[in-house]
Amino acid sequence: PLPETADTLELQDGDAGEFVPILPSEPEPLLWVTSGGELLWRQKGTESPWVPSPYVLEDFASPRVQLRAASAGSWLFEPLGGESSSVNFRLEWRTGAEPLPQGTLRPISRGATCEPSFADVCPWTDGLLTPVDFWEKETDPRYHSVVITLPQPTLPRRAVVRGLSYPHGWGGKDWLVLEGSMDGEQWQSLARVTLRDLSRLELSLLDARFGFFTEPLGGESPYGDGPIRLGVQEPVFQDVPLSGTAPVRFVRLSVESLIYDGTSPPAEFYTLSELSIFE
Repeated sequence: PLPETADTLELQDGDAGEFVPILPSEPEPLLWVTSGGELLWRQKGTESPWVPSPYVLEDFASPRVQLRAASAGSWLFEPLGGESSSVNFRLEWRTGAEPLPQGTLRPISRGATCEPSFADVCPWTDGLLTPVDFWEKETDPRYHSVVITLPQPTLPRRAVVRGLSYPHGWGGKDWLVLEGSMDGEQWQSLARVTLRDLSRLELSLLDARFGFFTEPLGGESPYGDGPIRLGVQEPVFQDVPLSGTAPVRFVRLSVESLIYDGTSPPAEFYTLSELSIFE
């Protein structure tokens, strides 16, 4: 129970006019798969027993799986004879990590070139799971998509996106978009997956619960497992079936994000770990 001098922060519902308490987030279990210390896959809402997709495992070495969970929130205090203050907190839970059988599926995109381009191998098709930022300085160019050039025309059947971060739109709705092209000019839809579909109240509660002070500030968790990013910092991990009917040479990844004027322009990309295309 809260101390007598403590109170729970509240948020007013703009539609109903009611005050809704900003309670700590529920510690929802996350399936957490790593390889070589890097995050290979994270997934919530998983039922036991869980059988990993061969596309998820790919051919990454020595995968290990565990369950993790975190809860974040704030308390507001009004000490007797003193000014009000607040405390932001974050709790984490984990299981031990267990080995998984190593996968053997190699994507057709392994080692493919990409746009944005790099002097060496594209860091999003290199088979390493290291998160790579799209920009470092404020003066660096911004990117709203990644285009993979496949080694030859291919009918893509699957795409796996790992560790994608982008600024969430104010409209509360975002879509992951995959397209294919033979010439890099005319594009056909391969998939459009809903990433978020939140009401205004849900969006406001999400922003209030997962503010700056309750997010990991980089570095490791108390257990040495790496930070669990929640709320607006939660990265995208998606295993996406593709619906193309013709071979393509180029595959483009983007995110459409709803904004206040009702349009859904492409969102800026912050970070991506790996994009794998399978035939």
